[in-house]
Amino acid sequence: MGHVLDHYTLQEELGQGGMSVVYRARDEVLQRDVAIKVLHPFLADRQDAKRRLAREARAVAKLRHPNILEVYGFSGEEAEQGYISMELVRGETLKQFSERERIYPCEVAAAVTWVVAGALEHAHLSGVIHRDVKPENVMIRQDGVLKLMDFGIAHVVDAAHLTITGTLQGSPAHMAPEVIEGADVDPRADLFSLGTVLFWLATGQLPFTAKTPHALLKKIVEGRYTEPQRINPEISDRLAGVIRKVMAKDPNDRYASAAELRTALQAVWEEGGLEDPTVSLPLFFKQPQKYRTEWAEVAANRFVAQAQAHLKAGDRVKALGAVNRVLALRPNHPEAPAIMKRIERGSRVAGRVRIALGIGAVLGLAAAAVGVARMVEVKSEEVAQAQDGLMSEAPTPVTPEPRPATVEQPRVKQQVRVAPRAETPVRQQTPAQPPPTTVAEVTRPQPAPEAAANRPVTFRVDPWGDVEVDGQVLARGKKVSQLMLAPGVHRVRFLHRYAQTEERMVDVPAEGGPTEVNVQLHRAKPAYLTVIAAEDPDVFVDGVYKGTAKDSERTPILVNLPDRTSQVSVKLRVRGDGKEAVVEQKITAGETLRVPVKMEDALPVEPERRVLPVEEPSETLE
Repeated sequence: MGHVLDHYTLQEELGQGGMSVVYRARDEVLQRDVAIKVLHPFLADRQDAKRRLAREARAVAKLRHPNILEVYGFSGEEAEQGYISMELVRGETLKQFSERERIYPCEVAAAVTWVVAGALEHAHLSGVIHRDVKPENVMIRQDGVLKLMDFGIAHVVDAAHLTITGTLQGSPAHMAPEVIEGADVDPRADLFSLGTVLFWLATGQLPFTAKTPHALLKKIVEGRYTEPQRINPEISDRLAGVIRKVMAKDPNDRYASAAELRTALQAVWEEGGLEDPTVSLPLFFKQPQKYRTEWAEVAANRFVAQAQAHLKAGDRVKALGAVNRVLALRPNHPEAPAIMKRIERGSRVAGRVRIALGIGAVLGLAAAAVGVARMVEVKSEEVAQAQDGLMSEAPTPVTPEPRPATVEQPRVKQQVRVAPRAETPVRQQTPAQPPPTTVAEVTRPQPAPEAAANRPVTFRVDPWGDVEVDGQVLARGKKVSQLMLAPGVHRVRFLHRYAQTEERMVDVPAEGGPTEVNVQLHRAKPAYLTVIAAEDPDVFVDGVYKGTAKDSERTPILVNLPDRTSQVSVKLRVRGDGKEAVVEQKITAGETLRVPVKMEDALPVEPERRVLPVEEPSETLE
């Protein structure tokens, strides 16, 4: 490089887009490194391109926010080569980070969105609409600070609209419906785009995808996307509600402002046990695995407290959701069984109440029928007995008494079957006026209430698994299973050969539509290694000392596998008696592998001993 542009020396290319190339450069006047966005040579003579660059420079120059990329200078519209000098951010984009590292827990996705929403709030209050919010336009600085950038198509409120008629500017997958339809655009279009980013962070998938751009834009305009909890069941109800609202098709149904969206997002990350995102996110971006492990310990206890509070308030549904999150994080949490028993007990009580209400409804109808039949004269109790084919040996006529107009509970008389004597013919008396069927139904014994019918429950297991309900496997090795389960709370486990078992408490309602349960079995089971060698050499796995070969025979070496991976390759380095052997070995999730090593074939090296670190097997492999 070394090309000089005004008082900037261009050093290396950082990236490029349709309009410009971004370079790392040296400001020779202020003696600092900057980023310079330079128009492509083929656009250097186009006034519309220069005006667009000038608009970006003026829009961002008026913004001063810790999460917005700062503009230092601008070439001017009349310059031969247009450029903007900006703050240099060393790091990677949110898209680049998310493609190599899972954003988990989902509350982290809410926290990231909360920070970006803060930057948008500042821009909107300054009269600037970004119009191209997407993961590629959010930088993660090396210290973990987020920076919203690329206001290249930003619209300044009350300024002249420079978009060419008949064209769309922005990224189609994140575009708001009103932008596609050419309607007036306000800050709520940015909120919609940010909602698609939140959806992508929380599920790992874009909400709108299609084979052609036309089909994609049609889906967005119609608001057709898969519910986020069907893709990732670990998304809380609160977060799912935020996503639905911010991605509403009608702008009037969305949050009114970025500030309102931030309030909703804050409730999500606070409920999930996250600290202030300005503190927690840098920790997450620097060491995601360490952050998840520490968060899981705190969050599990927090969800236990939430489940207990929901039970105290009588809300079994929310308590069930909270305890399911506990089980996902810590399947063996000591307080989870007691909470589940309370939920089950509450479910049985609710079931008895439902039956009682059903009986009450029947009795109410019966009482109404009696009231209507008040004017009907029933001749005798023999009549009811005769209708059932039951007669005593010497029936005594009974003078009927008028029934009361209202009856709290119909009187059920115990009927006794007495076999007539052979020599005495059964006398069948026909009443002068047979009583109506309604009266006869009330006077007969009431049948015992039937148990509530089984209800359909659909289990969607990703990638696949066995479904065990209350200790019995009812479906094996399926992605989708539909089972008929009795109303109430069931303990359900999802089993996979290579994944850690997931456990849920599923509440099947007695009424309403079918129940659907979505489960992702993404946590790989750990594997174990045992090294078999004649001597007792040191063992290193992927460069980390794990003890001696005999240690591994007593306690196999734990090998954690990445998410959604059934097999990995590990590198064993075995050193002893001045020799070293290196073995590449594939290992499968859940297995204990015995690896024989012949030290006589090893190469001579200097012996080395390491102190074995204390290592506890982790329950979650997020």
